[in-house]
Amino acid sequence: MAFLQSAPPRQPIFRAPPVVMWLLALIAALHLARIIQPPGVSESLVYRYGLIPALYDHASIAAHLGNLGTVWIRAFRFVSYMGIHADITHLAVNSLFLLAFGPIVAKRFGAPLFLVFFLVCGVAGGGLHVAM
Repeated sequence: MAFLQSAPPRQPIFRAPPVVMWLLALIAALHLARIIQPPGVSESLVYRYGLIPALYDHASIAAHLGNLGTVWIRAFRFVSYMGIHADITHLAVNSLFLLAFGPIVAKRFGAPLFLVFFLVCGVAGGGLHVAM
């Protein structure tokens, strides 16, 4: 009596926890906010909030060590660079990898610890980039 059986319930396309979907939306919104700016402003945002290893050489750090605002901005860049993407391909690849691996970690750790883990890994990745 197969005709009496109800259809199985529809499965969601993405089984990602809300924290992962919100993080993807935030990253996409930051990219959209940057690319709708005029070209000069968009480039300025990349140079101001992107992680540029040349700004962390010995001479540059020694010259600006006394200015706490500069120290704060240099430290903040280790977090802000995670929201800056060069183009739509860069954004798509990063988003796909976050969508592939993020739900596993988010379900295991929970939303708050996942966000902490995301930030720690981003800062560590930025530190490795600067060190190399």
